[in-house]
Amino acid sequence: MKFYSLKSANEIEKLKIQETNVLELQKTAIDKKLKVIIDDLLLLAEHVKIAGESGADYQYDAQELENLENEFLAFGIGKKRYYDQLRYLDENGRELVRINFTGDTVKTVERSELQDKSARYYFKDLVKLETDEIYISPFDLNVEHEQVELPYKPMLRIGTPLRDKDNKFKGALIINYLGEDILSTFDIYSPQSIGHNMLLNSRGFWLRNSYEPEAEWSFMFDSIHPVSFKDVFANDEASVFNQEKGQLISSKGILTFQTIYPIPKDDDYSVAMNEGARNIKVAPDEGRYWKLVSFLENAQIRAILKPLQNERNMFILVIVAVAMVFSLVVSKIRLNEIDARNNLRELNSKLEEKVASRTEKYLEAKLKAEENDKLKTAFLANMSHEIRTPMSGIMGFANLLKQPGLTGEQQEKYIDLINRSGNRMLSLISDIIDISRIESGNVKLVVSPGNLNELLDECFNFFMPEAEAKNVDLKLTKALTDKYAIIKTDHEKLEGVVMNLIKNAIKYTDAGIIEFGYHLTEDEAELIFFVKDTGIGIPENRKAAIFERFVQADIEDKMAREGAGLGLSIAKGFVKILEGKIWVESKEGEGSIFYFTIPYKHVNVTPKLPEDAISIEYKFNKKLKILIADDDDVSCQLLTNSVSDFASQVVSVNTGSEAVKACKANPDLDLVLMDIRMPGTNGYHATKKIREFNKNVVIIAQTAFAFTGDKKRSIVAGCNDYIPKPLNKEEIEQIILKYFLD
Repeated sequence: MKFYSLKSANEIEKLKIQETNVLELQKTAIDKKLKVIIDDLLLLAEHVKIAGESGADYQYDAQELENLENEFLAFGIGKKRYYDQLRYLDENGRELVRINFTGDTVKTVERSELQDKSARYYFKDLVKLETDEIYISPFDLNVEHEQVELPYKPMLRIGTPLRDKDNKFKGALIINYLGEDILSTFDIYSPQSIGHNMLLNSRGFWLRNSYEPEAEWSFMFDSIHPVSFKDVFANDEASVFNQEKGQLISSKGILTFQTIYPIPKDDDYSVAMNEGARNIKVAPDEGRYWKLVSFLENAQIRAILKPLQNERNMFILVIVAVAMVFSLVVSKIRLNEIDARNNLRELNSKLEEKVASRTEKYLEAKLKAEENDKLKTAFLANMSHEIRTPMSGIMGFANLLKQPGLTGEQQEKYIDLINRSGNRMLSLISDIIDISRIESGNVKLVVSPGNLNELLDECFNFFMPEAEAKNVDLKLTKALTDKYAIIKTDHEKLEGVVMNLIKNAIKYTDAGIIEFGYHLTEDEAELIFFVKDTGIGIPENRKAAIFERFVQADIEDKMAREGAGLGLSIAKGFVKILEGKIWVESKEGEGSIFYFTIPYKHVNVTPKLPEDAISIEYKFNKKLKILIADDDDVSCQLLTNSVSDFASQVVSVNTGSEAVKACKANPDLDLVLMDIRMPGTNGYHATKKIREFNKNVVIIAQTAFAFTGDKKRSIVAGCNDYIPKPLNKEEIEQIILKYFLD
């Protein structure tokens, strides 16, 4: 196990290094972009300064102002891809020159259309700066007439004040920089990240967010509540924003972060002029910075580590199963040992008063201890046999299938034996899980109306082949008509009791008759069910013990039978939950009759038969276009093979988000087989998103987590139906025929 832990830790370390490298690339690329803009600004400032005859006094005649416009225009032609405006303001905030960039066009604004910008926040901030200091505005969306411009136009305003030789403010130079250029640079490197890439401002609001795209720019709108980093990552916000860069593991996943200063801290810019290089200071603004964040969520990490986990899980599967069984038997033995010790203490305390009875009780305790030891030995041998036998069958015949030259008949025989061994192992594990849930009190009652006669018919049809194989006559007795057989109960647990009793009867009956059914009590308060067989019977002294866990009537192994000895214990637990009682009448060598009761709660239901219920003709001429969404390759291959007879085309994806994209790309899909548990977007969320644009496609949920509430949750999410794993070709075909049979 330590080996797998080290491999997992190594994989996670690789992921952390990759995310750190991606953020470094993004930071370096964005820093270069900003450096170019500031260099452009300072270069233009020098041109403005020397444009007039009086040099740094910033006084121009008409011709000099026109020359300045032309210089701005010539400069702008090479920058039209990522600049929106170049603006030169005088000391009163009035525009002297403005260059507009519209699409592929760069032009000078007519002087009659120049505006007064003295009231704008950026002009007021620029007035406060000293010579050669740089101003940068917040990164936000462009606003026109108090409304956010559509489509969105991210904007960054960068400026510098102009002062004469006496340090008197003479105006300002401002570049309106299209922020989409920075966002595009950010997006170029995002695909290299395995996690979700984010760009935030210093207030913690999102400028880019692949994790929750709807949260981008939310701080720009008064009509909605802005979503910040703190709202989503409340426990991690302080760590991310109080450090320059770093990496942390939170409850949600791995966060990697880096800081970008649009105006770098403790740095100088130099602009080369005719008279030499001149250093330019930057305006201090500790609050104006951006955060680069990569979020690798736990689901993504689990998906990456899944191959390692699968390898480990295969190793521990049998150990866990054996440990569960061993834990139960040890608990049973421990309780029996405690009971035996208590009995011995009681006997010792009464030695002087009841010597004769002491001897008798001592012998009873000894017999019980010996019986416990015999039970322990028999159970461990039985469990070893029940686990090893199907495992040996699976592994042995799987190896035989590898031999060359096998005939088709031999291959089919080996595969059938593997399936039978697998079903036997699955039945054992299901019994262990059922008895564990009963013992822990985690079994919930799910009551609904249903037809009792139909339930028993299904049990009859299910066991008929097995009974015929043993030359046993199987009979069913029903006391009520269908009208009065509609009852309200937990039909799943009722069916479990009936099937366990019939299975038990078939196991211990080698010839003769097995009859099962029910009748109504005279006061019509209860239904009494019975399962009668002509099998080996049960010794009188074993009748009470057979309903205990891991006990079979033939404990001395005189007639060893397949099974873990859990069926009757499960039946007893379910009957108790159904508010009934269970008992047995039996004679050794003649057979047994098992009885149990449940309350009779009749429900009046008027069945509605379809007009064509008399005769249904099987037709299936249509070939379907089918999407399979499942992150397990084996399940995906099984589904593909199972639907091949019905499909014209099969599209396969491994995640919920890929399923949504596939449905958008293939609007003519007929059927979606949607796994519920997938990394990232799960099957429930994927179904909801698909239903937003496609109401007609049939979506069938399928999952290994087959609990009672899963079907209801799938229907609420938008699925048409639900099938549990392990998948069965016949069940898949039936569900397709249900929705596509002509």
